[in-house]
Amino acid sequence: MSLRDVLRRLTGQTATRKEIAIKVNDVGTTLAQKGLLDEAIINFSSAIELDPQEPSFWSNLGNALNFSGQTEAACQCFEKGSKLKGAPAHLFDNWGTALTDAGRLHDALEAHKKAVSIDPGMADALSNLGNTYRAIGRLDDALMNLDAAAALSPASRTIASSRLYTMNFLETISPEDIARAHLLWPGADSRRIASFANAPMPDRVLRIGYVSSDFRHHSCANFLLPLIEHHDRHNVHVTAFSGVQAPDEFTERFRSSANDWVDVALTSDEEFCAEVSNRSIDILVDCGGHTSSTRLASFALRAAPIQVSWLGYPHTTGLQAMDARLTDSVGTPSEMEGFFSETLVPLPNGFHTYRPLQGSEIALAPPCVTAGHVTFGAFHNLAKISDTALGLWASVLSSVSNSRLKIKAKSFVDSRVQADFEARCVRAGIDKARLETHGWRSREEDHFSDFNDVDIVLDATPYNGTTTTCEALWMGVPVVTLCGDRPAGRVGASLLTQIDHREWIAETNDDYIRIASDLAGEQSRLVELRKTLRADLQRSSLGDASLFAHEVESAYRSLWRDWCAAQAA
Repeated sequence: MSLRDVLRRLTGQTATRKEIAIKVNDVGTTLAQKGLLDEAIINFSSAIELDPQEPSFWSNLGNALNFSGQTEAACQCFEKGSKLKGAPAHLFDNWGTALTDAGRLHDALEAHKKAVSIDPGMADALSNLGNTYRAIGRLDDALMNLDAAAALSPASRTIASSRLYTMNFLETISPEDIARAHLLWPGADSRRIASFANAPMPDRVLRIGYVSSDFRHHSCANFLLPLIEHHDRHNVHVTAFSGVQAPDEFTERFRSSANDWVDVALTSDEEFCAEVSNRSIDILVDCGGHTSSTRLASFALRAAPIQVSWLGYPHTTGLQAMDARLTDSVGTPSEMEGFFSETLVPLPNGFHTYRPLQGSEIALAPPCVTAGHVTFGAFHNLAKISDTALGLWASVLSSVSNSRLKIKAKSFVDSRVQADFEARCVRAGIDKARLETHGWRSREEDHFSDFNDVDIVLDATPYNGTTTTCEALWMGVPVVTLCGDRPAGRVGASLLTQIDHREWIAETNDDYIRIASDLAGEQSRLVELRKTLRADLQRSSLGDASLFAHEVESAYRSLWRDWCAAQAA
């Protein structure tokens, strides 16, 4: 019996082909909402077979294909749907998302713009347009569209988070204004009182919950996995609350490292809080902040007795319900306490531990030995490369004769983005003949090998690198950083302090240029660093996951004892 015959039995013998198609599409939508993408794709495809002229069916199929990782097939679906009469705004908006995933960022801009032209009141399309502008480094355009989206949908936490995240990259916004904006996130001022049955025993095993959508091949995993693996199970019981929608081999490593694993990718905020309560979590740790797939709305509901922010976001969450933030005295010195809604908990030896997910070989010597010139490197997403950063890099090149600059960014997968950025570099005073630009490499080992082609890495400002800085140090490449006026601009200084190489931390622009120039003139020093820098990292708290886990557990224990004392009082 055909699908059509079955559905006619369910919908009635008089049901038209279009009515049957709508029913099939509705079934597909329900399946997709439950995460059953393969089944959803079958139903959406059947709906299209029954009624190929309905553009919404093509949009739904495109979404399901994209979520399942079939990005090119998804783009083809959206393109076919876009040519049909009455193609809705959401089809073009979804198409833009798929094009972004495919690395076709200029095409994504056009798709989101088309969605906005069809429906100027579509806040999500404006937000996605802003996010795409951020990906190509056009921050003013990004914030303008995100502001417009937030004005149309002021209660949207997703849009508000995208806007806050974008503000961190803009050097034209003061750190004080960024902090104030976080306090206005919808629901940030919630002071919901929740009762907990957790036994207030100061010295018992603590039940810690880590919340992340990055339990996978992701930059945050380089820091999160070694901590979870090195937790002392005599002190803490670890539950991973996973928002991962596309698990990979590293997801399994996380799963096997945690005591318990809870998939919360599709749960509501209330359901999430119930999962936390059912497992008697004492301390719940948010690892994402206002980045994508955030669960801050659940934290705003006070999901656990103690709630902590760490790792994945460079500023305050703004939440009154977030009790503490793990940091250090360099990343957030005491004079920055006023930027945070959380109580700052400085760890004594830095607030990161790093271990790459995969191995990598270091070149025997830096490239300047054979090339006859120094090559500087900057491997950042384009949103981090401000006009100030480009100006500094141009000055460094001017002060080091015959030097080169190699810039690598994920967005360069789009050749038009690459060409636009190169033109921006030239406007900033960088000789194009001394500039190389490259896209990201899909294989981890290839990505690391690119560090073998640079002598010195130049950090970005006002938003420093984190993973790329650690990767450079791991590969024996020194990093020059400018210690900034906001948390996002002090991560480089924090990391270099951890490995005891404070000599590469600049306090002023002139310091930055001088440090980079001096390093470039010390070839023997660069040769030595290729041999010793990885060992420096491994001996430090940045590379000592056991020490880091111990210090994190001590911080948790102190927070817990304070909570127990408050219950007794």
